[in-house]
Amino acid sequence: MQAVQAVQDGIVNAYADSLSPVFWYLLPFIAAALVLALFIPQLRLADVAGMVARGEAVGGDEADALERARRDGAVRGDVPAGSEPESPERVGSQTGSVSTTRHDE
Repeated sequence: MQAVQAVQDGIVNAYADSLSPVFWYLLPFIAAALVLALFIPQLRLADVAGMVARGEAVGGDEADALERARRDGAVRGDVPAGSEPESPERVGSQTGSVSTTRHDE
């Protein structure tokens, strides 16, 4: 039993003695990282993102007109099938879904 306690004490002391130097060795790297971080340029965050930032987004009346034109083209057959997602109204009518309109009597 005495030998087991001596081995355990030796392991605990070796572990405790090795912890402190590890942190002392890291201090120069931490200081270098802090100095380098001071030279990183500060960039402003964008106020808008995605298509709006690139100027590709369309909204309002112009978007409604483009959507109507695209739907009219798909109905007439100008747009190849499968090139545009179907509108929810058309999907509901094709699948035979129940109308969600409320009728009060």
